[in-house]
Amino acid sequence: MKKLKILIPVILLSLYFAACRKDKPLITPNEPAAADILEKKDVKGMVYNLCTDGGLGGITVYLEIYKEKDLIFKTSQVSDEQGYFTFPQVGLHSSSLFKHSLYIPSKSGIGAKNKETCGIMGGSLAFSVLDADKLLQPRVIPSFIYIAFYFPRQQVTTGSDSIIARFAQNTYHKNVPDYPYQFGEGSIGTLDWSQTQSGINNYPMGLYHIVVDKWVSGVHTQWKDSLFTNYGDTAAYVVHW
Repeated sequence: MKKLKILIPVILLSLYFAACRKDKPLITPNEPAAADILEKKDVKGMVYNLCTDGGLGGITVYLEIYKEKDLIFKTSQVSDEQGYFTFPQVGLHSSSLFKHSLYIPSKSGIGAKNKETCGIMGGSLAFSVLDADKLLQPRVIPSFIYIAFYFPRQQVTTGSDSIIARFAQNTYHKNVPDYPYQFGEGSIGTLDWSQTQSGINNYPMGLYHIVVDKWVSGVHTQWKDSLFTNYGDTAAYVVHW
């Protein structure tokens, strides 16, 4: 009888601990992360020009792979005339510990004299193993070096006469609505027959729509024109009185 009294509490305690083990999952401290699968793929893309809605050639694109914060792989390609590029058979990782990105460096373009030093806004585009099956499109905003404006006077004008040309890059404005996209240049009347000149530098390239307003002897005339400036290029626009 004494043995039975002792066994009953033991059996009850055993049933209790067994129930607790069923209710709570087994947790292993420092459980290892999911295994990383390395898959080789061609990473294809196009440098997308926000100023033209098309590709941009001659741009160096870097492919970078990070493990957490450490850069473990880096290579580069230059886009062709249509802006396309391919990184052949790159080893891409499935684990979330790894990050893949395409990177195009930015340049200020201050004091630029040629395309190599001309301004461009680049940036990074992160992608996964699945994204690599798509055409990746890192975006850029390239600039022209300089546009010179000439206002040659073909007749004597007075101080009350004036002329102004307004330039607007509508494609760029559509894609980047929060950034400045237009500017104006002009000239005022004078008795001097000389030619006046001004200009602007390091602005987004592309097609500029131009509206010219002229006031001579109280008569207002207006006409429209356009001017295309390429990346790293210089141009001139002549506005006749």
